[in-house]
Amino acid sequence: MVAVGLFLWGLKGKADKIKRGQPETRSEHLPRRIRGLIDFVLFQKRLFQDLFPGLMHAFIFWGFLAFALGYAVLFLQAHDYYGGLVGWLFGGRLALAYNAFIDFFAVLVILGVLVGMVRRYIWRPERLDVTFDAGLVLMLIFSIMATNLLGEGALIRLGELGRDGLPTARAAFVGKYVAGIFASMDAGSLTNLYIAIWWIHIGIVLSFLVYLPHSKHFHIVLAPFNVLLRNLGPYGALTKLNIEGAETFGVAKPYDFRWKSLLDLLACAECGRCQDHCPAHATEKPLSPKKMILDLKDEFLEYPVPGSSPAVEPAGYEISKQIGEDAIWACTTCRACEEHCPVFIEHVEKIVEMRRNLVLMASRFPQEVTALFKNLETNYNPWPIGFAQRADWAKDLNLKVAKQGDKIDVLIWTGCAGAFDDRNKKVVRSLVAVLRKAGIEPYFLGTTEKCCGDPARRSGNEYLYQTLAEENVALLSGISFKTLITTCPHCYNTILNEYPQFGGDYAVEHYATFLKRLVDEGRLTVKAGATEAGAYHDSCYLGRYSGIYDEPRQMLAACGVAVKDAKRSRAEGFCCGAGGARMWMEESLGTRINHSRLEQLRATGASKIYTACPYCLTMLADAIKEKEAAGIEVADICEIVDARTGA
Repeated sequence: MVAVGLFLWGLKGKADKIKRGQPETRSEHLPRRIRGLIDFVLFQKRLFQDLFPGLMHAFIFWGFLAFALGYAVLFLQAHDYYGGLVGWLFGGRLALAYNAFIDFFAVLVILGVLVGMVRRYIWRPERLDVTFDAGLVLMLIFSIMATNLLGEGALIRLGELGRDGLPTARAAFVGKYVAGIFASMDAGSLTNLYIAIWWIHIGIVLSFLVYLPHSKHFHIVLAPFNVLLRNLGPYGALTKLNIEGAETFGVAKPYDFRWKSLLDLLACAECGRCQDHCPAHATEKPLSPKKMILDLKDEFLEYPVPGSSPAVEPAGYEISKQIGEDAIWACTTCRACEEHCPVFIEHVEKIVEMRRNLVLMASRFPQEVTALFKNLETNYNPWPIGFAQRADWAKDLNLKVAKQGDKIDVLIWTGCAGAFDDRNKKVVRSLVAVLRKAGIEPYFLGTTEKCCGDPARRSGNEYLYQTLAEENVALLSGISFKTLITTCPHCYNTILNEYPQFGGDYAVEHYATFLKRLVDEGRLTVKAGATEAGAYHDSCYLGRYSGIYDEPRQMLAACGVAVKDAKRSRAEGFCCGAGGARMWMEESLGTRINHSRLEQLRATGASKIYTACPYCLTMLADAIKEKEAAGIEVADICEIVDARTGA
């Protein structure tokens, strides 16, 4: 009881600190949340993305559940005097089954621990740290399993000697072999040894229970809650700040985070899968998602609880200085870390919250971002190009400009790249051509369209983002249209998932899904040319954010392209380096992300790279020029669809 009490006391202490975070609601869609517990906790679904270590962890986890059930029964029996309801429920055949069950999982746990020790201390991947805590916990788990089997074997041997042994010995298939260790011992000595083993076993179990709230393995307890309370999407919808009513913005101190973010920090399993998939870390940037979470955890646990006595909050404290501002600005917001986190930690929102504080409160941000903000404020686009030129790309297309009161089937959201970047103007012109071939006469917004605000929001300037968003929502809400089509996944995500925060709830599609549906309906005819090999690069905001992987590949296949995927593709895809407003920041540390991605795509052997994002198109084209990669070119899918479709 003392050990259980100390465990609960440690649990309460952590829970009290988490509750001090900012308010947030995570109770919607309860059936879906419970289904997630089954998939991602009980069946460890995400861990099997990396099969071998996933099996190792699953063996340990499933064994933990099995033994937790056994200790619960033991605890109940101790208060049931072995003769009441518990004894009746867990006697007979159920006891036989349980002994076989527990033996099976004891072996699995021992195998898992041994593999874990080898992986952590002999063949250690970079993402795993050598710590005393990790080694201690593995040894405690191993000792619990070993003493359980030794005690079981001693009981079986006592039964063979005519003493009170294990009544269900015939089901304990491992214990029967362990019993052979005690073949030479007499009954008296074996009884004393069994008692010693039993007390050692219980002592280790209770010690582990008391130690757990202070160990990294506390995630065993908190991870199920973190999975239950995970973000159910849309993943691309960042939290809206109360610009008018708040005195401070973003996160400067640990308790400025919402309570779910604080739970994230304590639920981290320190597995490093986030780090393994981070493009910034892979290209020698000072950002490791794992290290960031662990550093935030340390700051959270050490920071004085607000309002507590006699604790005093340190003057001038900024959590961004503890994490490192270079690390905060290195993030491309690609969500590769979140996609692979087995306990659903939300890294991107934490980074954006710290950026918001740096921009809106401290006025500290990369020098290039100053120009970005100025251009968005004055030109309504990220470049120093006057907004009056936004419609110039369509001068010779006789394209109709949407006006308030018009009733429109298809409205094109041009996007800043489509309107101002010479390379991407070709893409949006191809889209117009393809729609007309399908019998659709699209409209566009002309010079009234403004930047959707994605670069401002992802770089932390929530005030500027909200200004742009509110003006665009007012514009769109005055026009009656059935479908808004974008060529940019960033615009797509922002308008579809974030504009509803401002009352702008629209039917939005990326052109890849829209054109695929036109083909399926027979409204657009694609003439496949000669078969050619092409590598497809998944945009992070089209793939991981929006789940659109198949339609772009299907459109390429329809055009006669034999699609070759790079080793890192689909949910495993590697960022181009432009997201999170990195498109407008210098990349002076480590290897350039777009260079690394280009090499991955070239490794497919394809001479042509296709994408469906203006950011990716620009970054990969730049990489080809900078690396002087002769014999390879990059194009947007819309361009080959235009070339391969008839009227």
